[in-house]
Amino acid sequence: MQGEFDFVTVWADMIGGVFADYLLAAVLVTLVSMFVYLYHYSQSGRHRLKTVLYVLLGWAIAVPLLGWLLKLLGTVFDIWVWLFELIATFPLMISATILVSMGLYWAWGRLPANPPSQALRAVTLVLLAIFFIASLPFMGQQLEVTEQDTLPTKNIHSP
Repeated sequence: MQGEFDFVTVWADMIGGVFADYLLAAVLVTLVSMFVYLYHYSQSGRHRLKTVLYVLLGWAIAVPLLGWLLKLLGTVFDIWVWLFELIATFPLMISATILVSMGLYWAWGRLPANPPSQALRAVTLVLLAIFFIASLPFMGQQLEVTEQDTLPTKNIHSP
C-alpha cells in the first residue's frame, strides 16, 4: 500500500510543479476539463459520479503531460538558440562544415556498390563521437589574443 501512496504523492507533486512552472497552461487545461464535464452534463441531463471521475482522471493525466511537453519545447528552444549562437560565433567553421558534408555526401554516392565493412563504420562513428565530445568545451569560446601571444616585432626605423 505504501507504493501506491508514494505514486499518488509523486503525481500530485508533478501536478503542483506544472502549476508552479506553467500556471497559465495548467489553468487552461483545468478550464477545458471543466467545460468537458459541463458538456457531458448538458448532454445527459444528470449528474454522474462516473463522468466526474473520468474528467478528473483526464485532467490528472493531461496536466503533467502538458508540463512535460512544455519542458521539452523549452529544451528544443534552448538548443535552437544555442545553434544560432554557434552559427553567429563561428560562421566560417559552420560554412566549412556544411561544404565538407555536402562534398562527402556527393562523394558517398559515387562509391562502389560494396559499402565499407561494419567494423570500419563502427570505428568511424566512435571517432566522430569522440571528436564531437572533445570539441564541446571549445564551442562557445572566443579566441583571446594577448600581447604575450603575439610575435615580437622589430621597428626597423629605431636605432
